[in-house]
Amino acid sequence: MKFTPGPWSVYQHNTFHYIVSDSGYPVAMTQDIISTDDNRSTDINQNEINAHLIAVAPEMYEALEDVLYCEIPGCQSEKIIKVLQKARGE
Repeated sequence: MKFTPGPWSVYQHNTFHYIVSDSGYPVAMTQDIISTDDNRSTDINQNEINAHLIAVAPEMYEALEDVLYCEIPGCQSEKIIKVLQKARGE
């Protein structure tokens, strides 16, 4: 599996948050949705925050690979392996 190379950036247009690669390739999109349901509170900034989380995914993946075989006491390499496998769709 090959990922779209990072880094990725977030650009906002109206209620949309576009996540794009450095080459301008679209990676993902989120949209602010305002709830009219009184029983559910919706933070319209949540989708912007989600967009930034998505955009940093390549850097987080790389950081996890860097620390995968750390020899620091308490290092959770098994957890890191599972997260990296999940990111690869394994």
